[in-house]
Amino acid sequence: MAHDADTALLEDVRTALKVPRPFAVVFHNDDATTFEFVCIVLIQFFEKTPAEAVTFAQEVHASGRGIAGIYPRQVAEAKQALVLQAARAEGHDAFTVTIEET
Repeated sequence: MAHDADTALLEDVRTALKVPRPFAVVFHNDDATTFEFVCIVLIQFFEKTPAEAVTFAQEVHASGRGIAGIYPRQVAEAKQALVLQAARAEGHDAFTVTIEET
């Protein structure tokens, strides 16, 4: 009987310790936000190198969107808020960053 109780407890612990689902921070292309600004926020908030930032910004421009990083939900939401706050402060009101569950 103790074995059944141990198994049930182990299953409860496994359920409680599930890894948080990852969320992607997605940049969307627009015709108003400068390439330079996109690179700056990638370096500042996503720890990209200048070369990585340029490559990513080019990909977003060509394809219309790109994933800047994948994080737990709260981190993704915080990064989204920081980028949008910086964008609005610099007058880039058209810049769109979303988060999506992966």
